[in-house]
Amino acid sequence: MVLSPAFRRKTGTVDMLLEEAEINSSLEVLLSTATGERVMLSGYGCDLREFLFEPLTTTLKTLMSDKIKKAILYYEPRIVAHDVLINQSEEPEERSQSK
Repeated sequence: MVLSPAFRRKTGTVDMLLEEAEINSSLEVLLSTATGERVMLSGYGCDLREFLFEPLTTTLKTLMSDKIKKAILYYEPRIVAHDVLINQSEEPEERSQSK
């Protein structure tokens, strides 16, 4: 079991994340960061916001998939993305909830 730190500014504490949670967190940051947003890593990010109000055509899905795979290839070495599926659903997928 591999653990890594998560820093909490408000409380001044450090929580440890399991490797899977760390990768999920890293992917969320990578995919929600605009390219150029990080000063020291200007190529980091995925720029998916540019597609937000575009019609979801096959061409757009292919472009989005390629951008995601490229971002993962360069900035998340723990993952090999063979295929990226773009969900057309209007409803957001439910995440597993632990209580």
